Parts: sequence; C-alpha cells; structure tokens
Amino acid sequence: MAYVTAPFIGFVTTFLPIMPLVIILDLIGVLTILFVDRLDPRSFVFWLMIIIIMPVVGFALYFALGNHFYSDRRFNKKRIGDSEFEDPPICMEGNNDVSFIPDRDALLNNLMKDISCARKSIWFEVPSVKTADVWEKILPVLERMAESGLDVRIMSASYGFGRTYGINRLCRAGGRFCTFNNRLYDLFLRRYRNRNLRMMMVIDKEIVYSGYGSFLRVEGPVVSNYVRRFILDWAHGSGEPRMHVDVCPMDDNVYMFSDGRDTDDPGRSLKDIVDIVVSARKTLYIAVPYLTPDDDLCNTIKLASYSGADVRILLPGRTWYKPRRWNSLSAAYPLMEAGVRVYFADEYSNRRLIVADGRYCMTGSCVISTSSLERDLNLSTVTCSEKSCSDAESLFMKELDSAVECTAGEYEKRTLWDRCCIAASRFFMYMN
Repeated sequence: MAYVTAPFIGFVTTFLPIMPLVIILDLIGVLTILFVDRLDPRSFVFWLMIIIIMPVVGFALYFALGNHFYSDRRFNKKRIGDSEFEDPPICMEGNNDVSFIPDRDALLNNLMKDISCARKSIWFEVPSVKTADVWEKILPVLERMAESGLDVRIMSASYGFGRTYGINRLCRAGGRFCTFNNRLYDLFLRRYRNRNLRMMMVIDKEIVYSGYGSFLRVEGPVVSNYVRRFILDWAHGSGEPRMHVDVCPMDDNVYMFSDGRDTDDPGRSLKDIVDIVVSARKTLYIAVPYLTPDDDLCNTIKLASYSGADVRILLPGRTWYKPRRWNSLSAAYPLMEAGVRVYFADEYSNRRLIVADGRYCMTGSCVISTSSLERDLNLSTVTCSEKSCSDAESLFMKELDSAVECTAGEYEKRTLWDRCCIAASRFFMYMN
C-alpha cells in the first residue's frame, strides 16, 4: 500500500499548509465579481467556475483578462476631462457631401487623391498599422507630406509585433505617432475588450473617411465632429493638452456617433442599431464579421422579420478565430426560425454595414456583439443619402450572389462534432 499512501501523504503535507490561502483567494475572487465588478450573468458564471476549478490560476486569469478595473478607472478620468471640452454645436452654413466607398481598393484610390491634395493636416485614428498593402502604399506618401511641413499624425490602438509598420520612418520624416493607451498596455493588446475600434482618416479638417470594410467619405462642416473626437483621443494617448473645437450640428443627411467607457453614453451604438432595425419596414440588410447579439437586440431583429421586412444577414464563412464562426452560427439559429435569411460568404470579410429600407446606411466599428458593444470604443456614421444607401444595397446584394444560405433545417441536422464545437465556443464566448 506504500505506493498509494506515500503519494497521498505527500500531497496532503504539501497542499494542506496553503489551503487557507487558496480559500481566501477564492473568496476574494468570488466577492469581487459578485459585488465590485458587475459582470454579465453569463460572464459571472464563467469566471466563477474558473476561479473554483483553478483556485490560484483562475484568480490570476480573472485579474489579467476578466476584470474591468482598468477601463473603469482610466476611461472615467478621460470622460470627465473630455466633457469639459465638448462645447455645444454652433451654426455653420454649408451642405455635407457623402459618398459610399465599397471596399479597400476604392478607399485607397480615393484616399490617395485626397492625401496628395492636403494643405494643412492629415490625421489617422486606426486600430492598427499593419503591413497590409494599404499601408505599404499610404505611408510613403505620408512621409513626403510630413517632410513638406504638414501636420501628419497617426494614433493606433496597438503597438509592436508587426502592428505598427513603418512608424519609425514616418516619425523621422516629421510625422507624429502615439498609441491610444500607453505603449506597454497596447503592446499586449487585450483582444476581448477595451479595444479602441474608432476608424477615421481626417484630411485638412474638411474631409473624413470612416468605416470598416465599407466606408463613407464625408465632406463638409459636419466633419468638425470627427475632428473633436480625434483631438480628445489624441490628447489621451499623447499626453498633449486638450483643445476646444467648434463643431457643426449633425444633420439628417449624415451624423456621427461615438461611444465607449470614455463617453457619457457608453451604450450609444446599441441604441442606434436598435433604432435602425426598428425603422425597417421593407428591407433590412446586415453585414458583420460575427454575430452574438444580446436577447433584446435579437428580439428586435426578429420583430422586424415578423413585421414583414425582408431581413438578411451576411456573415463570413472563414474567420481567423474559429469559435467566432460557431458562435455566429448558434446565434443565427433563432433568427432563422423567425424568418431571417442568413448567408455565409466564401471568404473572410470584416465588413460592418447595416442598410434599412434604402433610407438609412450605417458603417463603422460597431458589430452585433454584446461584449463589443458594451466594452469597446466605437465610432460609426449613419447617412440618409439616397445615393449612398443605394450603392450600399447594391454591394450587399452582389455579395449574396457568391454566398451560401443557411437555413434552420440545415442547422438542426448538424453533426455531433458540430454540436460539441458550438457548445465549447459558447462557453468561451463570455470571457469578456
């Protein structure tokens, strides 16, 4: 029996002395997520299980990946500071011109023309500056413009590891660069929350490009709203003083909304998405990289379908993160039962586009994901331009030609392996 009792005695004598510490850490973790850090109920259950199953490791994982203390403390300070520089809109004459940019190639062509004609400033706020074809072509032009004396700035939400391509050359040419948060934080980007997904390119404070996958080019006084958002974000990342910016009231033709933990209305994106979905009477077309809505938004989309609207959702068939595809498929099933038509494209797509009745077109960083809408910093643009909405609808219908429709019946016939993958993906979906 020595081969049984010896290991048991060794385990007891090793583990028993640290047992009180393990229990204390467990209690601290449980009380923290219960009373201090108010989580989504499903996230609470997830982290509770992790902390109980892996006492010390789970406690460390929670404070590294699951807590919201950093965002609550840091972004609350930014929100208070920004509010002092958010003056009310002033009256400015002039019409706003809006045009729809369908893809990255069209964006590059239009952006290069505007950059080449810039006279004063070129500002970029982007999630990352990767070695993509776009940046390989844009950065040399930005270097030349910086050398000629223009105010060229790039702010990224990530740093290092190939996500800030060519930045050193730009800085040597006279351009300026900073990360949204401190570089140590953005060096190890938390992929599940607190991401600055605001994408905008502001030229001479008169022209702005905004969107993801598909873009809107806006020219006119309303661009001042984007200028103010960039100035406030730049001050947060660079440490430079904030500046007052006179802004123009956003009109019915185009308006920008920004949300996140650093704004007075962190749930603004969700409200605007709901407003667009509710407004749909005939058609509602949604293209997003992944689909994990909360119950309220899911029911709102169902209601649009039950009300007689032709609701179609386009998702990518390939994703860099496989659980994301399984979660999207699982979330799409109740929608398909309600009559929503769900399609999967044959390639990866990061397009974020919503078009309702050919009257409202929204593009930007917002995705139909509960965690992203609650915890990320988003910026989107909505336009009522008939031309832009028509172009967006045409692009959506064109992409459906090469996509494959998934039905509720096909989902119900999924294999046992598919069921296991969906269950595992849904479990890790609540890691925040």
